[in-house]
Amino acid sequence: MSNDPIMDATETEKEVMEATYKLPEAPASVTVKLWIDDYNVMLTMRSQKVSDVVEQLEYIINTAKKKGWKSTWDKGEAPATGGKKAYSKPPADPNAPTCPTHNRQMRKFDGRYGEFWKCTAKIGDGWCNEKVNIKE
Repeated sequence: MSNDPIMDATETEKEVMEATYKLPEAPASVTVKLWIDDYNVMLTMRSQKVSDVVEQLEYIINTAKKKGWKSTWDKGEAPATGGKKAYSKPPADPNAPTCPTHNRQMRKFDGRYGEFWKCTAKIGDGWCNEKVNIKE
């Protein structure tokens, strides 16, 4: 005996436990992404009825408005955080060069040897190697 109720269960008991723990996919669901006190939070509401999900969604939206929570899908960036770091994509810099390989705007980084522009395109398991040093 291992003192583990699942490991020590008979095959019939295991089948009953597995059937109990499996949850069916809800036919109605909605997901909301919000900034709540500097946290990027994703809430998913599910139900058997669309009307229940709509009711839950209305409650979340009304609560978010009252508390001043902002949607993370609005602008793709965090609201003001009072000096704390928030994790979001920085706004595009109009002076950023374009990656010659991917034809997309580069992002500014501050490295060991100073600032530089780097392409943030993902290539397989790695990243694009295009970068431009910023000379001051």
